Amino acid sequence: MKTFTVALLIMLAAGSAMAEGVGLLPGGPLTLWINLDGTGEIVNDGWEPVVFDSYSIASPHWTLIAANWTTIPVNASVPGFLDSIGLTLPEAMTWQPFAETAGLICEGSLSSPATLAPGGRIPLGAVFTEWAGWEVSPKDAIYTFSYVNSATGVQYEVDLGVPEPASLSLLALGGLALLRRRRG
Repeated sequence: MKTFTVALLIMLAAGSAMAEGVGLLPGGPLTLWINLDGTGEIVNDGWEPVVFDSYSIASPHWTLIAANWTTIPVNASVPGFLDSIGLTLPEAMTWQPFAETAGLICEGSLSSPATLAPGGRIPLGAVFTEWAGWEVSPKDAIYTFSYVNSATGVQYEVDLGVPEPASLSLLALGGLALLRRRRG
């Protein structure tokens, strides 16, 4: 019974965390966070700085809002941002968008790789469909996040799907019903 209760609490905690925002780890230390309001950010959740030359986010269902994208040169004016990615202002200005469509946003630099410090964040703006309004079915909200780590020469890539909140709620309710049945 204790094991079941602990498992249920873990499920509920995970469901609550997913309801606030969706962050999934790719094959490397950087995480793409997509919040319910449509904003997103790239976060270094690791313990070491991460060096990378470029990143991209692809949407096979063309659900990105490229006009709202905040690039590294735009973020350069935010106090403390340049320190968190290890670039000077002239180096940040070498980062250029390679694609700005509803299907793909991508930026990079051929001369100045960024180094995202542990806990560092790169705000992306409101480039994702706003989940609160459910403009797109959650099953269609699939993204591919990738980046190239200059230090290792490795490219990391992962497909991200956004869980449907109704499914998570039903799972939690089913667990509560089982718990009540075992007690009664």
